[in-house]
Amino acid sequence: MKRSTNATPLVKQAAVHVPTGSGARFVSSRIEKAPVFFMLVRMPRFTLLEHTGAPDDPAGRHFDLLLENGVACRTWRLMEIPQAGGAAVAALELPPHRLAWLDIRESEISGGRGRARRMDAGGYEVVSIDAAEMAAATMLVLRITGPLLAGRLRLEQLADGWAASLSCV
Repeated sequence: MKRSTNATPLVKQAAVHVPTGSGARFVSSRIEKAPVFFMLVRMPRFTLLEHTGAPDDPAGRHFDLLLENGVACRTWRLMEIPQAGGAAVAALELPPHRLAWLDIRESEISGGRGRARRMDAGGYEVVSIDAAEMAAATMLVLRITGPLLAGRLRLEQLADGWAASLSCV
């Protein structure tokens, strides 16, 4: 039996997720005798790194939270890992980090600044923000999805630094 090479799949209905500003809407359309293509929209990524041996860290160990934001990662040093329903932990905003750190599992840090090891990674979505651009925000609420950090993460600038808290969704 000879197979046709120009066969086109028959689709009765297709649904496409179309992002619109701060929210999203669902668009449904009827398509007949047309191929279906789906565009996957990837959530921005985060990673939580355990950083040991940093010369400027008297405790000798802290955690770096990196949030993918365009061409770099907005980054905070967390003194502890926030626990769901627990107290807020102290945080310090750091300069933006390279996107490559989102994919690194473990590495020495250049310049003798210690070693970083990935503790958690996943995606996040902005729930609320107090500025038009994430880079300028002083209060962020994120829905974060990782094996260790999962729930609603709140990062808030205070008079003497930042605080990070995690709650269940």
